[in-house]
Amino acid sequence: MDFKENPQPGSHAGRILRVLLNGGALVADQSMFAVTNFVSGIILAGALSPESFGAFAVGTACFVFACGLHMACIVEPMLVFGAGRYHHNLRAYIRAVYDIHLLACGVIAALFALAGALFDWLGHGELAVAFYGVAVFSPPVLSLWLFRRGCHLSGTPKASLLGTSTYAALVIAGTLALAATGQLTVFTAALVSAGGAGVGCLVLHPWVASSRGEGVRLSRWSVAREQAQYCTWAAGNGILNWVLTNLPYLLLPIWRGLEDAAALRILSFLYMPIYQIISALSAFALPALSRARRQNAFPRLAATVIGLFMAFALAYSAAVCLFHTDILTLFLGQKYRIDDSVVWLFGAGAVLMAFAEGGFAALRALQRPDAAFSASALMSILLFLQWPLFPTYGIGGVGIAQIVCWTVGSATLVWLLRRTLAGDARTARPIASRIEVGDPP
Repeated sequence: MDFKENPQPGSHAGRILRVLLNGGALVADQSMFAVTNFVSGIILAGALSPESFGAFAVGTACFVFACGLHMACIVEPMLVFGAGRYHHNLRAYIRAVYDIHLLACGVIAALFALAGALFDWLGHGELAVAFYGVAVFSPPVLSLWLFRRGCHLSGTPKASLLGTSTYAALVIAGTLALAATGQLTVFTAALVSAGGAGVGCLVLHPWVASSRGEGVRLSRWSVAREQAQYCTWAAGNGILNWVLTNLPYLLLPIWRGLEDAAALRILSFLYMPIYQIISALSAFALPALSRARRQNAFPRLAATVIGLFMAFALAYSAAVCLFHTDILTLFLGQKYRIDDSVVWLFGAGAVLMAFAEGGFAALRALQRPDAAFSASALMSILLFLQWPLFPTYGIGGVGIAQIVCWTVGSATLVWLLRRTLAGDARTARPIASRIEVGDPP
């Protein structure tokens, strides 16, 4: 089966159709990944006590932190440089990036294992098991994410869909089997995720390995240095984004217990698909925005991207707000009850997040990670200032705080984009702009 896309010259309508088909495959790919995590997470929530599931929520929040760094330092630079400087030698570039990725995965897994050992020594057994589980599944899951982005970059989104389908089938079937036999725990669920992601990587490897370009070996050190230069600001931006969306998982247990962390995780499951779809669309739009910058078509494309992101988020959030009670009752019975007002708060936050994510993608394409960092820093500071809402209102306080942060952040991003596009002389020259991203002469 050949999924390689080799579009032939054709009409403008034909090019638009190919873009829409690739975008549709990307949305289907990310939707399947998100739905898989939702279904497996809901099954796990039904099988575990609120305390154990709260420990799982804390562990996965820390894993998301590692994902953010991995995205900022490895995946995002790959999307930018792969669409520009290494466009004609993509195969060798992806191989070099993958070698760097393997080293990063080893470090991440070791750190999570050490954290698990520390919690074990301190007598927090549930947290220890959760972090041991994260140490097991983080390398294969991060590898699957990298391979999927490699397929998108090389023009084979339908191949990525095949890999994600394999992962989905194995994870859902394995989770259901463990639940049916009474063997489903945080650690066994981690083993299932690791196995499904590993097989998905094997499925995707042939298409990633067949990317265009000669088999010339690139200097790993040179590629790593370029990645590091790009992610100087992007990594900080990823950390601040994690603070905005995941820090409450670590703060809520201090005042409200692991049960509130578990309830917040359940609520996040409802909105996880749209967050992941917007993230995938952002990665898909980044190379196009980078090219549009060179073709003087950037403002119109950026506005289109932001509008599409918000339309997806608005439609999805409306569906969740209308049917969340039925969904939770179907999967969890009366185990978790979440007020309608809280669900609507998080729905509004999802729409504002979509706007902001489009702005962040535009700034990254303009090679302004420093500006994105500034906006993220402002939102993170606002979140910290609103911490008294957490012990008082629980997850409702988290929703209020995030709405304030996304609103202020969106307005800041619009202002930064206008300044950048206008070429305001007072705007500092970004560090990343010293890196040549355009196609080689």
